[in-house]
Amino acid sequence: MKLGNKVLDETRDKVREHVGSARDVSAAQARSWHYRDLTHETGAPDVAGDLVAFPVTGTDPRLYYPGADHHVHELAYYQGGWHHRDITAAAGARVVRRGRLAGFAMNGTEPRVYHDDYDDHVHELAYRQGRWHDRDLTAEAGAPASSIAAIAAFQATSTDPRVYYMNYDGHVGEFSHWQQGWHHRDLTADVGVPDAALFALVAFTAGGADSRVYHLDRDGHVHELSYWQGRWHHRDLVRDIGAPAADGNLLAGFTVGGPDSRIYYMDTAEHVRELSYWQGRWHHRDLTEDVGAVRPESAGLAGFPMGSGGDARVYSKGTYTGHIYEYAYYDGGWHYQDVTDSADAPTWGGGGTIEAFLVAGSDPRVYYYDNTNINELASYVDAPSEPPGPQTRTVRLQRQIIWEGFVPYLGQFPAFGIVSPGRLVGIEVPRIGLVDRTVLFVKAGRSTAECNNPAAVVALDEGESSTPDQIRDIFGQPQPRFSSGQPLSFLACVGTAGDLPDWLDIEITVRFD
Repeated sequence: MKLGNKVLDETRDKVREHVGSARDVSAAQARSWHYRDLTHETGAPDVAGDLVAFPVTGTDPRLYYPGADHHVHELAYYQGGWHHRDITAAAGARVVRRGRLAGFAMNGTEPRVYHDDYDDHVHELAYRQGRWHDRDLTAEAGAPASSIAAIAAFQATSTDPRVYYMNYDGHVGEFSHWQQGWHHRDLTADVGVPDAALFALVAFTAGGADSRVYHLDRDGHVHELSYWQGRWHHRDLVRDIGAPAADGNLLAGFTVGGPDSRIYYMDTAEHVRELSYWQGRWHHRDLTEDVGAVRPESAGLAGFPMGSGGDARVYSKGTYTGHIYEYAYYDGGWHYQDVTDSADAPTWGGGGTIEAFLVAGSDPRVYYYDNTNINELASYVDAPSEPPGPQTRTVRLQRQIIWEGFVPYLGQFPAFGIVSPGRLVGIEVPRIGLVDRTVLFVKAGRSTAECNNPAAVVALDEGESSTPDQIRDIFGQPQPRFSSGQPLSFLACVGTAGDLPDWLDIEITVRFD
């Protein structure tokens, strides 16, 4: 069995009801930025192309990039730590040609990664049913081979992805999945749009299944291809609203508050510019001037919506300073900070793309590479000091929807709120009355569909505690780490002689840093 995004969201919502006071506690704590070198930490191969990153289950980051071997590599955070995997090898897939990637998490849980191969075909690497799969979209859609200069992807409906690419002829193409098959069209030719240039492409969904695609032409004009009322429309935003032209090949974009687009680029004065759609029309503003920011030429732009309203976060990677800068919209205005200084992070010495997204509903994550190493800047509320020595905490596991087989339970620590980072050192299933219940904790890399397989689970009866080897089997390491922004997930099945409860409490022993 696999747990859907809706189930995971409902689980987190219900868990938060039991720890609602954590929000009040966190509001009084100081939020700060933290730095880590993920390549050094995981021993993963060096970066040799674009980086794409997004969260799964709303909390766990996934990063994908091509290595020098032309394989797509994954850095995944789960069960309290970072892990590396060669997903090209795992899927038996074709190697990457130009190192340009796009991706997202399907229904928030299953990663999808897109790239081109040496035959100029676009491929999908999809994680489902517990393993990676490769598909040749160009072959399936009967599309012509095309040399990819830029690529973007997103989920349009609960089942259908959209992939947009720009080729070296300046045409924007679409691979769309619907009616259980892949389809292709040349949007530039079909809609009559000027050729794209500078290899900058942004695409996302606005207001449901409607696509928005943005690119630059040779004059630095931002063009929009928008799908609504059953057909594609085109407009030159720079010309239509009198905005300054772009300089360079940087574009970032997303929607806020539902259907309203936000597009960011660099102008000829090396200022970050915003094109924003609200109240039925487009507007533009100079963010760099508004906040009195420094004006280094940027080597990267990324951003995301903050919450369900109109707040936004935009991150710029300064070429000459080697710093990451944040433009944040909140309380009705734009604010600015040097994130590198805030995190006491080293300056970066070179390299390409920057990625940013939100985890746990409130904590920004920024990823970039410095020459060949991937770095993380993470913002979260600093935890209060904890007493020394081992501490006992209760984790509430919620019963999940079951289609067949064993009943799965899911919970995490911390469920919400702020704790000091630390390590898990023990798990106990409390005894309540007779010993009539066994909790089957799913081992790392296995699923609840295998709960009837003793090799896939760690079984603890009521009143029984785990050993270090059993924790290693569950989490892949004997003392997995946790923090407020990167909680530990507990996935289990339950065998019992009686009725199954909606909530099941387990006790864990932790040691805080």
